[in-house]
Amino acid sequence: MRLDGSLCDAVLRVDEVDFKVRLALVTQEYFLENIKKNPVVSSVCECQPIIANAMKAMYVSNTRHSHLFTRPRLPYSILFAIGFSEESSKNIVETYDSRLDSWMCISSREEQVRIYHGTVYFDGLVYVIGGSDLVEYFNTMCTFDPLDGTWNEAAPMHSRRGHVSVTVLDGFIYAMGGFDGTVSLNTAERYQPSTNQWSLIPSMHEQRSDASAATLNGKIYICGGFSENKHHFTAECFDPYSNQWTLIEPMHMPRSGLGVIALNNQLFAIGGFGGFSRMQSIEAFNPRTNSWRFLSPMLNPRSNFGIEVMDGHLYVIGGCNNKGTTSRCEYYDVYKDEWFHVQNLNISRSAVSCCVVSGLPNVTDYTTERDGLL
Repeated sequence: MRLDGSLCDAVLRVDEVDFKVRLALVTQEYFLENIKKNPVVSSVCECQPIIANAMKAMYVSNTRHSHLFTRPRLPYSILFAIGFSEESSKNIVETYDSRLDSWMCISSREEQVRIYHGTVYFDGLVYVIGGSDLVEYFNTMCTFDPLDGTWNEAAPMHSRRGHVSVTVLDGFIYAMGGFDGTVSLNTAERYQPSTNQWSLIPSMHEQRSDASAATLNGKIYICGGFSENKHHFTAECFDPYSNQWTLIEPMHMPRSGLGVIALNNQLFAIGGFGGFSRMQSIEAFNPRTNSWRFLSPMLNPRSNFGIEVMDGHLYVIGGCNNKGTTSRCEYYDVYKDEWFHVQNLNISRSAVSCCVVSGLPNVTDYTTERDGLL
């Protein structure tokens, strides 16, 4: 941003400045040295209220949320957290707006309790897959349309899968492992939304219930999990072109109820339960070197939490700590290798799953309104 002749002309058109020049989005140093002191700006009295409002935004709000005092560029990304709440005995959907650092309850499905399910967003719909009501294990799948707020049933899977691992790759939704009520599964299948059909793919090397999966560089990676009283160190990847699973270097620690996510060409395995307590530790896998390394641990130990990447940050949501369910949330800055608190969920929940929805024209339906800020 430069205050050259063309921008000076824009500044003089004060009626447009408030909409086109988001002063509170520039750094404080640049604003003070190059905008506030600019002779053209300082000589136009109509500009002074705009400068004053920008200064108020920069000094009143904290560094991470200084943009709250400017008009957001709509639409933007919203994080959906879906799961059962013991407090309300309902399935609750909460949405998180990182620009306001706030959660809002937007929907519930009272007809069927569903926990230990998987959630993905694909082609305009949120898919909620498998799960359990702690008595029965489901092969069912339902969809949520964020444009009109409606829920619908989709084709069921071939197997019942609670504690299922899910991800999206090349237009397919994959569901892997899980627990069918009797045994932990090594089977896997994928769903094609255009035909509303599931088809089986080759089975994994390990039976994996309560594992976690993510897509990285055209392959699916699944890590950890539980079977036959054993918490797994192991991890494997599926190549859809060769249609084969391959074991990769095992993690340093056994983890079930962990979160797995891809970011910056790395695979992150986070938290989980190793047999004695919930963990804070994190490992990152480099597929080029087939090796894992430890990173800065989370602020809170947790298992069975929601995990997603939004706006370049890695978020972990709720879950179970060593005392019970938690509402605590935090995000990881991959460049700083550091964790930061964010606003807690409205409701403590374990076995929650997440997805990120971007570009909604009705994004304001899923974010709290704060008078005077937007």
